[in-house]
Amino acid sequence: MLAATRALLTALDPLSYPARMRHLARWAATAPERAAVCAELRAGNAYERHLALTAAMVAGDAEGIRAATQDPQPSLRAAALVAALRTGTFVPAGIDLSAMERRRVYRTLRRLRAPEVADALLAPIRAAYGDEEAAALLPACSPDLVRDQLPDLEHALNPRRLVRRHAEPLLERAGQRLARAAPEHRARVWTELGTAVLECAPDAALELVERFAPEDRLPGDLSSYRKIAARHPQRVAQLLAAPARAAWLRRATLSPGLLRQLAKLPGEDLAPIARRLHDRPRMLAALLDALPPARRGELYDAALTDVDAALFVPTPQVVETLPAAVRIREAARVLTLRQTRDDEWQTLLWSSYLSWPEASAALQDALRSGDAEVRARAYRLLVDAARRSRDPQVVADLVTRLGRLRNEQDPVRAVALGALAGVARLLTADTADGLTRIVTDAVEARDASATTMSALSTLAVDTLQHHVGVPALREWALLAIDLLTSGANVPVLRRFDSVLRRGQEHDVVTRLRPWVRAAAERGRYGPLFALTQALGKRAWQVPELQEMLRHAVDRTSVSWVAAQAIELWLDNPRTRGDRVAEVLSYDRSTVTIPAVWHTLSSVRTDLLDRVLDRAPRGRFLDAGVRWVPSTARLDRWLPRQQGAYLALQQRIIEDDGTEVWRRAAALRAVAVVPGAGRDLLLRYADAPGVPIVPGAGQDLVPRYADAPGAPVVPGAGRDLLLRYADATEVPIAEAALGALAWTDRPDLALPALLAHAGGDRARVAMYAAGRAARHVPPSQLPALLVPVLTAAAGKVTSRKEAARLLARFGPPGVMTTLLTAYQDPAAHRDVRAAIVSAARQRPADEDSWAVLATAVRGSREECRAVLATTPWALPERFRPRYAQLIVAACQVLDRSLRRAAFVQLPLWARWATEATALVEDRLTDLGEPLVAGEFAPLVPALGDAGLRGVFDRLLAQDLADQDPGGPATDHPARRRIETLARGIIPWARTTRASVNRSALLASARRLADRPGYRATAVPMLIALGRLDNLPEIADLCADRPVLAARAADQIGSRLRELPELLDPARLRGPVAALAAREDLAGGLIAVALVRPGASFGWPAPWRTLLLDLRNHRIAEVAEEAWAVDMTS
Repeated sequence: MLAATRALLTALDPLSYPARMRHLARWAATAPERAAVCAELRAGNAYERHLALTAAMVAGDAEGIRAATQDPQPSLRAAALVAALRTGTFVPAGIDLSAMERRRVYRTLRRLRAPEVADALLAPIRAAYGDEEAAALLPACSPDLVRDQLPDLEHALNPRRLVRRHAEPLLERAGQRLARAAPEHRARVWTELGTAVLECAPDAALELVERFAPEDRLPGDLSSYRKIAARHPQRVAQLLAAPARAAWLRRATLSPGLLRQLAKLPGEDLAPIARRLHDRPRMLAALLDALPPARRGELYDAALTDVDAALFVPTPQVVETLPAAVRIREAARVLTLRQTRDDEWQTLLWSSYLSWPEASAALQDALRSGDAEVRARAYRLLVDAARRSRDPQVVADLVTRLGRLRNEQDPVRAVALGALAGVARLLTADTADGLTRIVTDAVEARDASATTMSALSTLAVDTLQHHVGVPALREWALLAIDLLTSGANVPVLRRFDSVLRRGQEHDVVTRLRPWVRAAAERGRYGPLFALTQALGKRAWQVPELQEMLRHAVDRTSVSWVAAQAIELWLDNPRTRGDRVAEVLSYDRSTVTIPAVWHTLSSVRTDLLDRVLDRAPRGRFLDAGVRWVPSTARLDRWLPRQQGAYLALQQRIIEDDGTEVWRRAAALRAVAVVPGAGRDLLLRYADAPGVPIVPGAGQDLVPRYADAPGAPVVPGAGRDLLLRYADATEVPIAEAALGALAWTDRPDLALPALLAHAGGDRARVAMYAAGRAARHVPPSQLPALLVPVLTAAAGKVTSRKEAARLLARFGPPGVMTTLLTAYQDPAAHRDVRAAIVSAARQRPADEDSWAVLATAVRGSREECRAVLATTPWALPERFRPRYAQLIVAACQVLDRSLRRAAFVQLPLWARWATEATALVEDRLTDLGEPLVAGEFAPLVPALGDAGLRGVFDRLLAQDLADQDPGGPATDHPARRRIETLARGIIPWARTTRASVNRSALLASARRLADRPGYRATAVPMLIALGRLDNLPEIADLCADRPVLAARAADQIGSRLRELPELLDPARLRGPVAALAAREDLAGGLIAVALVRPGASFGWPAPWRTLLLDLRNHRIAEVAEEAWAVDMTS
């Protein structure tokens, strides 16, 4: 070894990780012998190779970085690839990188501004690994290439990832797709791109939404509209308030950020939204709360424009947001309503919303009730009334009145004090004496409960937060906390750091110092801890507080008190390293405290030898308890420290007396130890025949054997591997197998895992193999996985997983291998189905289509695998070809497969010209059972012809059917028409209004003209229309009283599904026209249109419509109108 190399390693050995890296950086920047030393280090263990890579990165050594890209350890190789990309010293040929390395390259290029590198990689990556990986790389490319490739890659793209770098091309493409798509297909485009579009430039995004948004809703997450509303609040409000979106708006949740932007608008622009939300109290309250109080009353009144205020009862949630004058007005109005006067509780509740004098007087009798539950409610209402007054003098009077709680039962006291905590902001110094009496009486009460104590604690800490500068209230709060606590437990103080001005934390500590010190002198550190936590990061800047924490760490403190003090004292990352050294010098067992161990394992690695060489002992570790370190940053440790960690874990693993779960956890912990961790796992994995990698386990053996503290790791190497090769405990062996994929060399773990593919541990081994395969170069995977795939015996699950892994991570051309395996007559049907699923992932490979074409006529499992995808999972250029597979599946002999294929067919109808004919054949094939639920998904595939051809064929079949009917068969063609008519109704109800229904309406009208089918066609016309065809329906129901009654009920149901039409101004014309017909059908339909007035409280416009119908000429209509009770 070169003297310079030995000197460097010796100099780095005693340093902490940050100091080690700083020293290495200084050395790499100045040392003349750097190249020679790094060359020697690159031939060493993982630690030394990491030093060489770091030095090369500091010095900008292109050769050193390029050499590290060939390192056998995946983590070092990946770091070198990133460094090469960042420094521009290396463009990876990229084709045979492992999946994890390719992913690292894509991620790095997305973060860098190196589009020329990404542009060069895109074509070969796409050719070798498909559209999914090309889409992951696309955001790193140049705008021109993005525009060119986006149409072909958008099916595999995460648009939110693209929008960060290429918002303009994404917007252009979204506009093209939306303009080209039929209205019924735009919803799919918005589902894919909506969230990303809303993150683009607000003006352009808003224009797309205004032009192409669905009529009945807005696309994307509503919280994303905040940025748009900040620039164009009025246009966003108009979009929200569109009549066709009324039902959606009532179900939607408007985010606080969006509401704050909308609140900038004048009341007349917000009124339409408020009216839509009048029956959504939570959202209406949120909208009102976003406005300044002075504007809330006007908007509240506007929200109730269509509601009869004479009967309307708002919710308390809404009333709480109103200004005092409007709140009192509404409470007085509600108190005059009969339903309120008849309910004692409602009377008390609404009385509490009156002005304080009136509310207080109204609650007097309830406060003296003989029923404790009534008194408790009355006290809560009394406190709430005082809170709403926002008058400190009123709250002072309230505190005085609450003195009578001394003689109350605890349940009543608990409710009253719980409500009192809500008025802490309004307390004044004058209330301190009254509060002292309240807390003293409560603490001394014989029946005091935890609920009461909790309420007082909340009141005390809130008072301390809001009034720390008021001596009287501050002293009362501290007294209350003292009375309510014992030992080191105190109520959790509210955060001070969020309400204090800069520097005020010193004032808070000064004012609370006597309380904290007095408690500490009695051995009660709870106040100190509570104050420290309440100040948050501000506590770091208060030396006095930090010194008190340091004293709490003293050896005389109780261990759990000292542990909490240590956690708080180490909170400041700037001083944490030095303080950990001090704490460790007091007591080595402090290593068991999470904050200490985390700092040791990640920052102060120079202190690790103190706790790893000898078992720590002290007050934080019970006698006889063996300490084993938890998760650690082993990549920052020296090799000898990693070896010591391994030895500690190995003692647990080899101790048969230790619980199995602890031993399994230790196995998982050693997985990340370079080299030797993998070897130790293999001892327990029971993998006979797996070759031992030459030199495995020697990474922990420093090559500078005479460096300080560099022992050889006990047991590393072949001997122990063979000694423990026959682990028989299943949990231990499975833990070892699962952990192998997380070692520093998962690529070397893959053969060991695949060796178990045919055994009882295949489930665990193959799951872990999935992760290990990500770290193996694609060219090496077939040699490892094909034997598993083609094994004549063994687990079918393992063979299926091998097929999936080959398809996902294999090299270009791997489909040829999979096709050969698929064509093997001895292949299991589930394995063949897995290969079919794999073929869907590689549509650019012609061998994939050979598999798919065979599978569609193959077993059920294979055909179902063909059907288990959607058009949007494939590039658009392949969709017509895949649609032909779906068409073929619709014609197979297996009935269950045909039915499954027909479910998928509508999705592919745009790319399959045969779809309409196939669906018509399916619907008219009376030998094929059909229920209404099966028909609805097929409707989109009918195309422009609608049901006309289907009905004509079925009517002809029914006409030719001379069988009069019986239990076995009763005019099946007619029953099929009825089934289709029923099936169209749920489709019409759930399909967006923008979908063209004209062909289906024409089919229904044609059916209605056929003798004997009018009753079947009328429900179709009602469901397919939007109540714009009521005269037509009335004409069809003329002189058909039973049909008219059914139609009226169905129209009433349909109206409830179209809330945007629930407007008396819109219904007045249709109702008048129907009533003017003076026939039964028109009158009954008119009554059905008026019934929803109940949901508005029967305001005058609705009332007028109903009263007119009560005077209808036909008695049945008048009686139906009279049957509507406006009081119910």
